[in-house]
Amino acid sequence: MTANWTADQLRQVVAEPDDPLERLHVFAVEYYRLCQPTSRVRSSKKVPVAAMADFAQQLLTEHPKEAAQAFVPLVALFEQLLDEAATAGRLRAGLDHRRIAGVVLQAIMFNAFAATISGPSGARSGDAGEELWGLLLRGIAA
Repeated sequence: MTANWTADQLRQVVAEPDDPLERLHVFAVEYYRLCQPTSRVRSSKKVPVAAMADFAQQLLTEHPKEAAQAFVPLVALFEQLLDEAATAGRLRAGLDHRRIAGVVLQAIMFNAFAATISGPSGARSGDAGEELWGLLLRGIAA
């Protein structure tokens, strides 16, 4: 349910940009935002918990088959966006889009906890998702 809700939210935000590479950018930054640890303020507003990262580590280690199934909607959406960007000539040729989707989703999800792991001095809320996107982009851009 959480993965479906998250995929639906992301599908809505990536529908706006015309450029396929910009759709990847919007997906990455928005997914980063959704994966940040939920605060008491966000939780108290009864917003559906979109951050699969809230339970992902336990799910991935204790129930890997179920975890893989839970991430299907997100992987499928990101893989579709990668396919569209590749078709438009915006990505390097020869990339395994399914593998890239998994790696990028993991990097985003677990990097969103960097502020938690590194403490307040490492926390930079506004641009951390953009910084991660910049790092990821240089690895996959045409």
